[in-house]
Order: sequence, then C-alpha cells, then structure tokens
Amino acid sequence: MNQDEQFRLKTAEALGRIEARGEDTLQHVIALNVTVASQGQRISVLESSWRTSRAVMTGVIAVIAAGAATVVAWFGISGSD
Repeated sequence: MNQDEQFRLKTAEALGRIEARGEDTLQHVIALNVTVASQGQRISVLESSWRTSRAVMTGVIAVIAAGAATVVAWFGISGSD
C-alpha cells in the first residue's frame, strides 16, 4: 500500500469517526429537545393549576369576608334594638 492509499484510508476512517460522533450528538440533541418540551408542558400545567388555585382561594377569601361582614352587620343591627 502506497502513501496515497494510506492517506485515503486514514481520511476515510477519520471521516467515519466524525460522522459517528455527529450522529451521536444529533441523538443527544433530539433527546434533550424532547426532555425540554416535556418539562415545558409540565410547567404550563403547574402554572395553570396555580392560577386556578389562586382564583379559588381569592373567591373563598371573598366569601369569608362577605360572611363576616354580614355577621358583623347583623350583630350591629340586633344590638341597636
């Protein structure tokens, strides 16, 4: 085997390794993209749940405040007799 053939063989082997590394990197990037997308969906669900919980708690607090105001007003009216 002459030098030119050795060079071509070494070049082909190096290109094969580079291609394999590129394919491996691509698979890792795809897996990472899937993971990030999944986490994004989880965050959206958590955010939606948090907003719903906050709205419910705000409503509960408003009902409690209205009930307390009604009780205070009732005692105020009944006490003025």
